[in-house]
Amino acid sequence: APCIGLGAVHVASKYDDAVMIVLPSDHLIKHNDIFKDTFVNACEVAESGANLVTVGITPNYPETGYGYIKYNKDNKEGVSYSVEKFVEKPDLETAKSYLEDGSYLWNSGMFVWKVSTILDCFKSFMPSTYDGLMKIKASVGTADYQATLEKEFPDLESQSVDYGIMEKADDIYTLAGNFGWDDVGSQSVELKRTMKMAMLSTAMLLLLIQRTV
Repeated sequence: APCIGLGAVHVASKYDDAVMIVLPSDHLIKHNDIFKDTFVNACEVAESGANLVTVGITPNYPETGYGYIKYNKDNKEGVSYSVEKFVEKPDLETAKSYLEDGSYLWNSGMFVWKVSTILDCFKSFMPSTYDGLMKIKASVGTADYQATLEKEFPDLESQSVDYGIMEKADDIYTLAGNFGWDDVGSQSVELKRTMKMAMLSTAMLLLLIQRTV
């Protein structure tokens, strides 16, 4: 959350009340056009009011390594749905029930909101962090910026935006992302495991060949 807040004050200093998109750096997007269209729609929802918008991923298997977003299928606003709650990483049986229910998305950590909206949420739900962010904001573009940043930022509350804001706020909406999303962080773990198994199999095969020659 502090990093998002820091980004928000810089955007606010340069562009006033712009729409801000938060994206993780370790995700793979396979269908760029669909991705772009999804976020154009998300920006429209964010601009229409004091709305917090998240783009979830339509699950295609019962994943236990992601959090989930529960949305209200009966409360649709254009292309978005109102969010009922955020849930932590489930066990396998719970993940299967989410998949069968059809009203859960993987929480991808992708968000869209107006700068004023997210800063108001910091003020309401993380007030000490908000105070620090405002001190940093006041110093942006001045000779005091670096010193203010080094003084204030380490003392900001170390909390995720999900827990610090999203689980407490109202007016949260979600759009389903169907643009070929992969979590590279998780994939790399699986890839490393697969490569180790492949190397072990190759080593065993070479050892067998040497013994038979």
